[in-house]
Amino acid sequence: NLPNPTLQWEVVTQANVGLDFGLWNDRLRGAVDVYSKKTDDLFLTKWISAINGASTIPANFGSLKNEGVELNIAGDIIRNANTRLTLNANGAYNKNTVVEVPSFDGTIWANGALTGLKEGGMVNQYYMHEYAGINPDNGNILFYTADGNLTEDPKDSDRRWLGKSAIPVYQGGFGLDFEHKGWFLTANFTYALDAWRYDNDYYFFTLPGFIGQNNLSGDIQDYWTPTNKDASFPKLTGSNASYLSGTSFYLQDASYLRLRYLSVGYNFKKQDLAFLKLSGLRVYAQGENLHTWSKWRGWDAESNRGVDFSQYPTPKTYSFGIEVSF
Repeated sequence: NLPNPTLQWEVVTQANVGLDFGLWNDRLRGAVDVYSKKTDDLFLTKWISAINGASTIPANFGSLKNEGVELNIAGDIIRNANTRLTLNANGAYNKNTVVEVPSFDGTIWANGALTGLKEGGMVNQYYMHEYAGINPDNGNILFYTADGNLTEDPKDSDRRWLGKSAIPVYQGGFGLDFEHKGWFLTANFTYALDAWRYDNDYYFFTLPGFIGQNNLSGDIQDYWTPTNKDASFPKLTGSNASYLSGTSFYLQDASYLRLRYLSVGYNFKKQDLAFLKLSGLRVYAQGENLHTWSKWRGWDAESNRGVDFSQYPTPKTYSFGIEVSF
């Protein structure tokens, strides 16, 4: 590789304004932060003329901007000697914008890659052929061309920047803490919105060439025939069926809401434990990642992978415990 003795650290300029508050004797409390962060001299691969003996070189070039708002709030709905109920929520909105990239046309993407960088767009934006449906007359796939028309034979120049990324625009969580006369309940939910991922697993589960070889999704049974023109998949022997790979047909909404944590139990009062000569006794049951609501069909909606393939899912866990204090 060619050396670049001018390499340096990226340069970050950041502004942040925050407000912490507590009202009504802190029954309502929280914090709000607004930030703007710009990173210049990004560490990127820069394209150079192959006459140098290499076509790329690591360099500092380009800039990126992140802007957003973060909110954290909690409130005591009930607060007395016997009972406490607290609700809490947090959320973040982030807009990232590619300001400048090292290329002659303001874009960077590797041949065959599904994501790239485009000036004025988001980080790792999907760049691919956009699926437009199935031709009801012959069962072939339709795609949008670069100028918005329909075609069954898309060219490489018909790839489109889709304005979608695997990085969520909104994310956060909410939950509650409840205690009453020794009983307690804690629940926490997490969420991510406006996140998109390419489901490469689903592609292989619906690939006609694997029929008779591998277990496939039952969805592929809904393929085009002269009597099933409103199908989800094209004709199995269609002339352009292979074009589905790497297109927005397999780009799925990965937004989700997950019950991250749930715990219930009982704290025994010290006076009730005198005969056992214990100072404390707590029993509980808890679970993690109990349920996820999402349109995502793959193994796990919670991931920032742009292309999802053979990902080990986040496990559900159940546990029971006893804590004893002497």
